[in-house]
Amino acid sequence: MVRVMASYLRRKEALRAAIYAFVAGSHCVTEEVEKMHALVYGGLASDSEESRSARIEMLTQNFERFLNSPDVADLFVGILNEEDLYPFGTGWKAGALGSLLSKLVAPPLSFAIAGRASDPTDAEIFTDADGFEFSLEPAAERPSLKFRFRKGYKKLLNELPETLACAKTKPASIDHWLVAVINTSFHAGMNVAAQVAENAKAYYPAILEIENEEEPWNRYPQILMALNRQLRRETRKKTGLISDLDL
Repeated sequence: MVRVMASYLRRKEALRAAIYAFVAGSHCVTEEVEKMHALVYGGLASDSEESRSARIEMLTQNFERFLNSPDVADLFVGILNEEDLYPFGTGWKAGALGSLLSKLVAPPLSFAIAGRASDPTDAEIFTDADGFEFSLEPAAERPSLKFRFRKGYKKLLNELPETLACAKTKPASIDHWLVAVINTSFHAGMNVAAQVAENAKAYYPAILEIENEEEPWNRYPQILMALNRQLRRETRKKTGLISDLDL
């Protein structure tokens, strides 16, 4: 019996989707914690500007700790291997995912941007019908939920799939195999964010709230793009337009 290994492109998309969803999970739960804090503390007289700034600073530091901790990739891979996910089964490697994570730039936290003081020199100057000048401060910056990349990311993503052996020859989940990778990675990101946070207790109600949503990762456009790209490939395979090697 011939064992058909997952194609290079499937391995590449699995790695890409895993790191996107992992970081997205951490980003999403951090945003949700701040939202819950605002609801709980917002109406209290004791909720001063100083206390709000302290909360934002703590959450920002928690997120930075997640992004920069050397233990995070090990925790992530432990979860992936426990789930035995296609295409790598129990062979997901912390070194590979850690190197990709180091090249990924997470979306900014919306509350951190909203908390920045505006710069009056950024105001736009207009002149009315009578010749009087007036200024308008720029609208509040709306952060993008897109990932950016440091130099070397593309090279790594192209090279790593060749170095990782495929432990599973076919998907076992009833869901699409890449959806299983995304779901597991997103939830791993939320839980690992809680584990490395200074105030872990605040994260668990936020995780439960997010878990009530269906596919909360779909707000991150590049995750959807990766999934849709793979679904299109596999649809074309069923029609005979491409081969297994192109998947």
